Amino acid sequence: MALITRQFGPNAKGSKLTIEEMDDNLLWVNNLTEVAYTELTNLIGSNNLVPGQYYLITDFRTCYDQPDYDQYKTPIAVSNSSWVPTAIDPIVVLAVSENNLALDAFQPSYPNDTIKYDVTYSTTESGNTAFGRITERVDEWGNRADYDHRTIQFKRYRLRTYDRLSPQPGTVELQSDGTVLGTLTNFTALTPGQVIAIRNSSETFYTILTITDDFTMTVTGDTITATGAGLQFFDTNSYSYDSYYPSNVDGQLDFSLYYTFEAIDTDGCINTYIGDHAKYFINDGLGDFLLANNVLKDGGYQNNTIGDSSYNNTFNDDCTANQIGYAFRNNITDDDFDDNVIGNFFENNIITANFYDNHVGNDFNDNFILCDSFYRNQIGNDFRNNWIDSDWGFDFQNNQIGNQFNNNEIYKEFYKNVILNGYNQNQTWDAVYGNKIGNGFNNNIIYNQFYDNQILDYFNNNTIGDSDFIGNYDFSDNIIGNDFKGNLTLGDFYFNNIGHGFVSNNSETEFRDNVIGNNFFDNNIGEYFSYNTIGSTFQNNTVGDDFGYNTIGSFFQNNVISNKFGFGGIFSDQPRGNKIGNKFQNNTVGEFFYDNIIYDGFTNNTIGFEFRYNDIKVDNLSSINFTDNQGVIDGWGANGPSGADNVYSNIGQDSTSGVGVGATFDITVSGGVVTSVLLNGGGILYKIADTITILGSNFGGIDGTDLIITVTDVNTALVNMRTNCTIFYNDSENIKLSYIDNIGGLNVINITA
Repeated sequence: MALITRQFGPNAKGSKLTIEEMDDNLLWVNNLTEVAYTELTNLIGSNNLVPGQYYLITDFRTCYDQPDYDQYKTPIAVSNSSWVPTAIDPIVVLAVSENNLALDAFQPSYPNDTIKYDVTYSTTESGNTAFGRITERVDEWGNRADYDHRTIQFKRYRLRTYDRLSPQPGTVELQSDGTVLGTLTNFTALTPGQVIAIRNSSETFYTILTITDDFTMTVTGDTITATGAGLQFFDTNSYSYDSYYPSNVDGQLDFSLYYTFEAIDTDGCINTYIGDHAKYFINDGLGDFLLANNVLKDGGYQNNTIGDSSYNNTFNDDCTANQIGYAFRNNITDDDFDDNVIGNFFENNIITANFYDNHVGNDFNDNFILCDSFYRNQIGNDFRNNWIDSDWGFDFQNNQIGNQFNNNEIYKEFYKNVILNGYNQNQTWDAVYGNKIGNGFNNNIIYNQFYDNQILDYFNNNTIGDSDFIGNYDFSDNIIGNDFKGNLTLGDFYFNNIGHGFVSNNSETEFRDNVIGNNFFDNNIGEYFSYNTIGSTFQNNTVGDDFGYNTIGSFFQNNVISNKFGFGGIFSDQPRGNKIGNKFQNNTVGEFFYDNIIYDGFTNNTIGFEFRYNDIKVDNLSSINFTDNQGVIDGWGANGPSGADNVYSNIGQDSTSGVGVGATFDITVSGGVVTSVLLNGGGILYKIADTITILGSNFGGIDGTDLIITVTDVNTALVNMRTNCTIFYNDSENIKLSYIDNIGGLNVINITA
């Protein structure tokens, strides 16, 4: 029976004829010849086509090799099992010469579709039969693909993910037989049949078989590859069939089949163009299969332009008005991928919801973005290899990011940042927003609440926060110069104004309200380093807790400072500050160093546990041991343990409860017990109530039955007392110390007296 349709060709609409048009087209209707595919190819091969003749290929069906992948995302080679023949659906072609057909074709079952057809495609990639190939189909809603998207279906496997922000307790090692050995784990809180993810293992996902105890269990999967110890593991999330490859626990048989445009109706896909992939596969060997393997599931996919060589993508719901460049590959998104302008090489992303209003440069690839509301970003080139996680309700938004923002793991809120080039290899866990960051911000680990900072170039290699206490700190409101790098900041770090070269410092909590000059590096700083004004070149210092309210000049280097430097501590109701000049270097400072005024060049000095109320008016005061007369024992008491009768002279301590050193005693034993303990040398750095232990073997007794001496009184140098002292040069340029005694007399003595 003759086919009655409008003549098709370059200007044809391909729709059915009206009654009025039939008379003018009877020539074409009567010019249709029905042939089998092999008959048509024989006519072409023998140059026996009739130019202008239409041929209906009665046995045409689309035959194809269905793309498939294993759990490693490795393509599975085409074979007889991958070959899929669809139902017979005749197609009409036009001979333009004795051995050539027109590129345009027509399929009566889809009269409003525009089709291009290649008759030479007689076998598929696997070598199985084909009846030619539809090389492009544009349906009546304007959706376009470089294959027969009406009949070809693609496999989609169950998508599985895990939340990196919430690891299970402890770490594990996986053995090749499926045994999992735990360290500090709690396996009994898990359930057989539960799917877990072992980070950095080859297969990632495993199903629990048995649980022996908190530290031993077995798992199964399609494949198990042994790992080393110390790996984190996680509970997992399971989604719909959105992945182009299976997980290790679901296998090759657990899949669903989908057309490229699943929602073809008036409310579904409209004017969506999947670019040409086949020509790049055929001509350049790009991709794994001839077919692009794209699936657009439920939702309105309207007015999108997706570039050539784009494959293995899955969209589900509301992918609207996007313009995407070349090589858009291996992406999964579910819900609201909207209004984006994205450059080339946007690859390997899993974006599950609300990624819209973004302007993204080239090479956005290898990202796992599992989030709600990642939108209104302007991102430069090479934003790749990121894992941006979420426990939902997560906003990575309003960012303007320069080139090479890559290799980041950002687990929660990261927004309102303006970041220039070179922000890479960062781990940022929660609430990083409101920052303006210069070039070279890279290799930082930030565990929570890093916001409202203005940072210039070269902020890198820093660890801010503590992975054991995620979120329990505040790094905010700092103004930081160039070269902030290599720092470990474990607590609150805020309201600081820091110059250039803040490098390789370790700081505890409450590093705050400081004004710090350039070249602050290689310092180990305790808690409550606060309210200090510090000049340039503060280097190689070890600072204890409560270093506050100090004004320090430049070249403060190589000092060891104990707790309560510049803090009132137990002797003062209010914190008090020191004023220290330049070149405060190589000093050893004990506790309670406060309310001192020190000129330049205070170097190589040893200061005991109390040094306060001193006004040092001497430049270049060096190599003074202020402990020579500090804490000298002046009163003591002792017990009377047993020993051998004798007088034991100049016996030193074996241990002490404090830090005092150097005291010696003459011990008399009479009648088998210690009867006398006389001070021989008073030592230094003792405090009242310190106890000194001399082992029994030192006075003819036995160890364990020891002499215990309790300090009841000490003498100390005036620089270590509450006296207000002034250190100065006399007219002979000798260094002296002056003070007012308790009756108002002025005294001048040696500085360590």
